[in-house]
Amino acid sequence: MINNQFRRKLTSQELLLRNHPVIIAGTLNGNLLPLDVQNAIQEIQKKHILLRVKIEKIDNQYYFLEDSNIEIPFITGEYAEDGNWIRSIQLLIKKSFNFQKSPLLQIVFLKSQSHNQVKLILIADHAICDGKSVVYLLKDILLSIEGEKIGFLMHPPEMKENMFPKNARLNSIEKFVLKKMNAKWKDQKILFDQQDFDCIFEGFWKNINYEINVLEFNQTDTQNLISYCKQNHISVNSFITAVILRAHLEILGNQDEYYGNINTAVNVREYTKPKIGEHLGLYARGIDISYKYDLNQTFIKNVKVIQEKVRKNLTMKNLFKPFLLLNNLSHGLNEALMVKKLGKYASEEHSRYEKIMSFVKQEDMVKKLIKKKESDKISKNFIITNIGKLDLKINYSRFNLESVHFIPPCSFIAKQVIGVATVNKRLILNFSNYEHITSTKSTIAIIKKIKTLIKTLNFD
Repeated sequence: MINNQFRRKLTSQELLLRNHPVIIAGTLNGNLLPLDVQNAIQEIQKKHILLRVKIEKIDNQYYFLEDSNIEIPFITGEYAEDGNWIRSIQLLIKKSFNFQKSPLLQIVFLKSQSHNQVKLILIADHAICDGKSVVYLLKDILLSIEGEKIGFLMHPPEMKENMFPKNARLNSIEKFVLKKMNAKWKDQKILFDQQDFDCIFEGFWKNINYEINVLEFNQTDTQNLISYCKQNHISVNSFITAVILRAHLEILGNQDEYYGNINTAVNVREYTKPKIGEHLGLYARGIDISYKYDLNQTFIKNVKVIQEKVRKNLTMKNLFKPFLLLNNLSHGLNEALMVKKLGKYASEEHSRYEKIMSFVKQEDMVKKLIKKKESDKISKNFIITNIGKLDLKINYSRFNLESVHFIPPCSFIAKQVIGVATVNKRLILNFSNYEHITSTKSTIAIIKKIKTLIKTLNFD
């Protein structure tokens, strides 16, 4: 039975990014049992209301609806070797890619076959989680296992205009144009339902491979990298961005028209009023920069140019206005954009195939909007999300936290998406991509190049 204590319409940002998994995996050494995690799951579900919701479509609008009967799936298994646990994630992602998936979090407990180690994996829907959110979830689970009280949070803040700086507000012309677009689409009277999206994703996962590759650094190498950045007055994020761009240049070349286009994620929580704190939610945006790595300049010079470009582009207008532009699109138009972009993957065996393909081929305002925004093709070298040094306790009474892997959602518009996290003095980069965009062979070559460059710390 649905408990309507909490009911909120999804923002278009949340609607657009639903079904994109955000993943965090902690490696734990020591005496940890499945029952410990199961008990902790009950506690975090009490704390965070977005772990007690499902997404329902009512009168062509999508809502978060609280459901007191929701149980978070808890999956147990084993892994035999490094990399085997990543395969488990890839399989689970395919199973969880459902348009109206409920609940919006899965937790996986994988026990090592050879030693006293566990991979604790959280797979969350992007509609309720950003990178910081999954870190907070992992933190709460570990503290709850330890017997510490994790408290209770009220309803998470919704990203609305009154939370943003005044210079990031929409002007009257922008509001008029968006309102006109919504009205024009409504007149089309084209509706989509669960079966339409089942048709798309059934074909999608038959033909698309989601790849995850990892680059880990030990404590010594991580400390050397951080020290190098401090000595040269550069940020770790700018350093990593530069070295990835250089590796892309050396392995993939610079012939693509989008070479040098980079998107770097920003934690919006730091800039809203009031501050959002440790609530779960989708509170992240990316800012775009464009820079072609210059082999005639020193590595440090390249890093500093990138750092300055990020600083100049990190304005409140760039950060918040995209939220408002997207969130003023109707849910119907948002759905149409999704079908238009992904409909080409529809399964031929499905009863909705003809409907989907007819709409995909149709010349209309949706197709024009996609072309204008170039959201139907690769437009970036890579997207990087660095969630920084994680505020996580390392040593517990029965176990310790060895490392954390952060894997942000994959993308159709970038060759790779890179998640970066540092915990227990260890830096780990996770590369995710669709195989048809960037091959595993190329990704492995890029990772080897990055590792060589970072280990030498001698770029001049």
